[in-house]
Amino acid sequence: MGTPISVLIVDDSMVSRMMVRGFIKQYCPDWTITEAKNGDDALTKIAEIAPNLVILDVNMPGMDGFETAEKISAIAPQTKIAFLTGNIQDSSKSKAGIMGHGFVEKPVTPESFAKLKAFMDQ
Repeated sequence: MGTPISVLIVDDSMVSRMMVRGFIKQYCPDWTITEAKNGDDALTKIAEIAPNLVILDVNMPGMDGFETAEKISAIAPQTKIAFLTGNIQDSSKSKAGIMGHGFVEKPVTPESFAKLKAFMDQ
């Protein structure tokens, strides 16, 4: 078995964080999960836990997901980032791809979680 995976879920919606946490616990029970409610909170936690993966909402008050991702990449370039959002516009998907990050649509389904896990396994 490999090194345990540490995940940071960043979303201003507690319900969304709970749903993602539920899928991780069901399909990847050995992953360690930490949560943050916004971009600033995420940056603090990145410094504390150095996660392997950040699952990041695009639309949050204050610093949006794209700005948060840029800052995370600057301080922790080895961390994979996957955007998780209900904003399914092509421009958001394109921007995520250009930045080199994954993109998963809300609400989380077994299929979308499988895409997230495949992104992590790359």
